Amino acid sequence: MPRRFALLLLICLAPLAVEARPVWDAARAETVLDDPRSDLGAALAAMGLAAGAPVPTPGVATLPVARAGVLETGDLQIALTQLAIHEGTNNQIRVMRAQSGAGDAMILRAGNATLRDLARQAATAGLPGLAVVDGVHVLTRPLVVWQGAGLRIEPGDRLEMQAGSGAFLVSFGPVDIAGAEIAATGFAPGAEAFRPFVLISGQGTLQARDSVFTALGMADLKPFDGLFLSNQGLFPPAYPPILTGNRFVDLGGVSLRGLADVSVTANRFDTARGTALSLIEVRGGVVADNIVEAAAGGASLSLTTVDALLVRGNLLRGGAGNGLTLDGISGRVELSGNAAIGNAGSGMALLRTQCLRVAGNGSADNGASGLRLSRIGAAQLSGNALVLNAQAGLLLRDQTPENRIEISGNLFARNRTGLSGGPLGSVLLTDNDLTQQLPRLFHGEFAQYQSRFLTAAQQQGDALFRITALADDIPFPALCDME
Repeated sequence: MPRRFALLLLICLAPLAVEARPVWDAARAETVLDDPRSDLGAALAAMGLAAGAPVPTPGVATLPVARAGVLETGDLQIALTQLAIHEGTNNQIRVMRAQSGAGDAMILRAGNATLRDLARQAATAGLPGLAVVDGVHVLTRPLVVWQGAGLRIEPGDRLEMQAGSGAFLVSFGPVDIAGAEIAATGFAPGAEAFRPFVLISGQGTLQARDSVFTALGMADLKPFDGLFLSNQGLFPPAYPPILTGNRFVDLGGVSLRGLADVSVTANRFDTARGTALSLIEVRGGVVADNIVEAAAGGASLSLTTVDALLVRGNLLRGGAGNGLTLDGISGRVELSGNAAIGNAGSGMALLRTQCLRVAGNGSADNGASGLRLSRIGAAQLSGNALVLNAQAGLLLRDQTPENRIEISGNLFARNRTGLSGGPLGSVLLTDNDLTQQLPRLFHGEFAQYQSRFLTAAQQQGDALFRITALADDIPFPALCDME
């Protein structure tokens, strides 16, 4: 439809809909969304939203700098067996093949050490595998940090792990990385090639701040997909993981599994070869103020079976799949102030979650829906801007009469259709702005309510509109217990 004709039709039909709120400038929005340099604030402002205040980073636990670390060589298979106890044996065969017949590793058996300490010990004892070349630490064998030991990689350090010799870093103890660089080098092209990785398991934990991670991991080959942090054992790590201010470039992915009280803030993820950031079976914590660009996986940000999680102020742009995927029987999740822009799939696909609050987000110019909800127990969608999406602004599927969705104060503009889907379950609509979505307001099971909705909007203004009857009117906070 020509834009001039669409604008004329909009002017004619606008009086039938509720008052426009918030104000959205279409021309400015398109300009900002097409500019790859635009940040989260500009993108949200273009959609009539405002970014929230930054989430404070929790305090870090300093790993003691000690010279008591003991470096030795040992059987790599012992370390891989220990890893299998925590993570299973999946995908270990590629790691073993990369060793080219060598079966040993460098092992930090006890104590705490810096990377420089290890290089010094290796040189003194004549241990091959870790050397300093032109100021760069070059690792040519697997490095294992055993339980009870700890490793610190300090500001200015650069660690290069050589793929051709099967190098990688596995830790069952704490690792602290600050202002450093870790990179995989010497890998062959192709998805089947081995790439070095960083894996923290058992009682290990990681604090990584203001560092750069490059080319690590094998996409979709967990737990070897890049940077992988996991706690599958009976005993939790000494302190929760913190990733803040880092840049991840060309990684297979960053994954956190089985952890509690995580903090992933103010990081940048560029051109991930899989899902850029995955949280699996995580309870409690925050994912905030991150930028994810051009992830090649099924989602830029994936949340699976999470609980009590705040996801705020993230920019998810240009991914090959969804901007964000939430699934796996999750609960008590809040998504606020995020922007999902220009992804090939849906901006946000939210599945199988019991209690969900989606507030003040922008989802624009995505290849599928702006928001897709399926099998959601109770959700509150408020103050979101859903614009320029190739399919529905909001797609609602597989709901039952016991499910409850509250949709209030949202902006729907120039999506293929405004609200679509079915079965719908129990739905409340109030004070939403659809003036720039006319005439394609409702589709699917929503379509049967369009005439009644327009009549109610003209006669009652902001009055609550029920798509289907609710069993009760319990307020959302009480219904969901989001605290």
